[in-house]
Amino acid sequence: MRQGLCMIPLLLTMWTAPALAQDVSEQQVLDTLASAQVQTRVNALTTLYKRNDFRALEFNLSQLPPLSQEAVREKLVLFAVEFGQVDQAKATWLAEQAGRKPTFTIVEQGDGYLVMKAAFHYGAPARTLIKHWEHQLQADDMVRKAESGTLQLSKWLTNDPHVQKHRRDLFLERVETLSPAAIAALVDQFQSDSQLMWLPDNAIIASLAAHSGDNDMYQLLWRRRTDTYSYQELTRLTELRLSRSL
Repeated sequence: MRQGLCMIPLLLTMWTAPALAQDVSEQQVLDTLASAQVQTRVNALTTLYKRNDFRALEFNLSQLPPLSQEAVREKLVLFAVEFGQVDQAKATWLAEQAGRKPTFTIVEQGDGYLVMKAAFHYGAPARTLIKHWEHQLQADDMVRKAESGTLQLSKWLTNDPHVQKHRRDLFLERVETLSPAAIAALVDQFQSDSQLMWLPDNAIIASLAAHSGDNDMYQLLWRRRTDTYSYQELTRLTELRLSRSL
């Protein structure tokens, strides 16, 4: 999995783009996107996309006139976003699309100004879909490690603030999917691993306390400096006790 993720930035740098983009009108772009030829080709190529037959897909694209080819690429990427199911082969093709330079530009001329913009905009949605896929892979990996007992929080969270925040958010996103045994094993780490005392916030501690009901985790949470996460857990407990007393 790690190797697969590392392939994508490399592919983004490997694409050799045309030296100059060709100017077209916005109406030309709209007419091409709406043309029967483009829609027919998109309908055919979505099947190849779903089957991961990207050799055939690219060959079919290469047979189209350049403007129609770009229109089909845009529609295929938008289909990929709607389809949603991504694997390594699809991510590799999407990375190639994200790395393409504009082949056509639209020039808008106003009173004393000239604006050039790309005629097609499939790079951004392709990148967004890849990032979402990578996020899901990392979250799934966290769950697998937690369930197998190999997720060591003090090492997994690292000292890099950006990585730590990202992984903390992954944990909060998926903690409800963890089994009671996985939760208990993670709770035990706070009794045996002193490095976990230096977490910058209470997010994971409060979450594990809430999902385990462990008294020692709550005692640890109340001893630490109050922040948003400990306050939210205190509020939740208060509301829970009030509802039970009614």
